[in-house]
Amino acid sequence: AVSGVSGSEVLRIPLGLNLEKEGWITLTLAGIEETIFTGYVYLVDMEKRKRINLLDIDHYRFQASAGKNESRFHLVFSNSVIDDPAIIFNDLFSVDQSGGSVKIKMNLAIGEVGDIRVSTVTGQNIETQFVSENDVIEITGIKSSGLYLITFYSNEGVFTKKVLIQK
Repeated sequence: AVSGVSGSEVLRIPLGLNLEKEGWITLTLAGIEETIFTGYVYLVDMEKRKRINLLDIDHYRFQASAGKNESRFHLVFSNSVIDDPAIIFNDLFSVDQSGGSVKIKMNLAIGEVGDIRVSTVTGQNIETQFVSENDVIEITGIKSSGLYLITFYSNEGVFTKKVLIQK
């Protein structure tokens, strides 16, 4: 188990890079004692929106520019597999399309609330629902395939994702 991480929580550690020149870089995981470590370790590339389970693939090669970058990479430790992109990329919500339904899974801080609004790209409101913390809501107003805007409104600001829905 990951020490200090309980249940479905994750421990996120930012990795800063300070490169003198641009070029190819390989990050490698070394020194994990498998006999005492039973969790999961992910390297998250926020720029490329990639996640690598370092227990399956122990390295990651990428092109980097010279200079300081303190926000591109994170190590994420968890006691369970993380399938939800909202959790791995620290997004406010994720969208799941399965079985003909559209579900939005929230990934908010404890006590955080707001409204989710689903609209067409032309601005027509399809549905608005109040959400909090880890709510999962089903959107019933989407009747056809297309590009939709899903927007979260809170006291902290506005966050919008464009989502291609297949019906």
